[in-house]
Amino acid sequence: MSKIRIGNKVTVKENGKIGTVVGREEKKLEGKKIEVRYVVKTEDGFENYKAFSRKEITKVPSVVSETNPNNNKVYPKIYNLEYPCSDGRTLVLTGVVDNYKDNVSEFEEYRTSKVMEIMKVKRKMLIVGYAICHPDDKNNKDLGAEIALRRAYKKPISILYSPFSGEFRDDLVVAILQTKAAFIEENIDRFIERDSNNS
Repeated sequence: MSKIRIGNKVTVKENGKIGTVVGREEKKLEGKKIEVRYVVKTEDGFENYKAFSRKEITKVPSVVSETNPNNNKVYPKIYNLEYPCSDGRTLVLTGVVDNYKDNVSEFEEYRTSKVMEIMKVKRKMLIVGYAICHPDDKNNKDLGAEIALRRAYKKPISILYSPFSGEFRDDLVVAILQTKAAFIEENIDRFIERDSNNS
């Protein structure tokens, strides 16, 4: 579990809102125990400042496109997110932001006819795939990312598209991947069953 510091972006688990940590409160409990709460601002206005325990928030990882670390306008841009579940499993989600059909990709063979059909009309798209690492297995981030990437192209769990070429900035992709990961965690049995049916 990575440390949370003032200035970090976090997701409030209860409602999925993303906010910024603006303060930290410490309260002495019995003995030497200390309860730490983080003050998070989710929107403008005083009513949107609220204190949360560490269990109530998750840190939004700073995800950089692995194919494009300098954030140049080169596509496809591939994002990987590792998401630790409360039951010990680890999810790896991969998001691919791509242009319409004229863009040539090394993953061209994975593109489905459904994906290609959307790409003919739309200017930007985001496809998402996932992989689940069981708590008893050794977490292999590279293998998880490879499985999630293959699924993004062959059987995406999400296809989002926009005629606006400025869509799918880094922060939006991170927020979407976080939201998808939280949904998978809440419905983990459905996704494990889906995996076993597809193997």
